[in-house]
Amino acid sequence: ADPHDVRLALFGGRLLERGVSQSLFDYADLAETLLGVQRPIILYSAPGSRPDVVARFERRFGRDRVVPVPAIDDETAASVAAWQRAVDAAIERFGVTHVYSQRFGADDGRLPTSPHVLTGIHCVF
Repeated sequence: ADPHDVRLALFGGRLLERGVSQSLFDYADLAETLLGVQRPIILYSAPGSRPDVVARFERRFGRDRVVPVPAIDDETAASVAAWQRAVDAAIERFGVTHVYSQRFGADDGRLPTSPHVLTGIHCVF
């Protein structure tokens, strides 16, 4: 796909000061500056995120493009469904074509349900 046609959303869970959050920031930044992808959407779990880190993402990518979604602290069907509804709403709102997600190894059921989105999962541990 032409990078200018890609509408990328990235998800890495809670936004914290290092680790997954730092690489998520770097990947989103470089996708835009090096690859020419339109300004990415950042999806994050609001509960437990650090406000100063959320503010850093908002300054770089725009407040409207840093979107909180429910955390999945348990892997119940209701919890996963709430996450999927929020992510699918963001996909629809921003016309997302690709979703990149960083995970901690276990299959937690978090996948967008939109059939028009390509999803990549990066298992980091």
